[in-house]
Amino acid sequence: MVNKLTHPEEVGSSKNRVRAPHSGTVPEDAWRADAEARKRGRVEIFNAIKSDGMDHWTMDVRQYESMRNHILNMIDDSGDAEGTITVKEVV
Repeated sequence: MVNKLTHPEEVGSSKNRVRAPHSGTVPEDAWRADAEARKRGRVEIFNAIKSDGMDHWTMDVRQYESMRNHILNMIDDSGDAEGTITVKEVV
């Protein structure tokens, strides 16, 4: 599922919370790598399940913006009340 909401999901008791494997903040190093890639017209691809937050490949910024707009439009047009849509519907 793709969800427009980007809040981290936590599991466990309130005393001993553990970050869910597919959520959390993007590390500052990944944001810096993205800023450097954007200077070259590229976008660093993030990966929430990798410890450094990066998938270690870049995409052309125009291609990225086109895909991002498509996904957000699909969520707006076809998502449920919470902004959720299956990946199958987006693709």
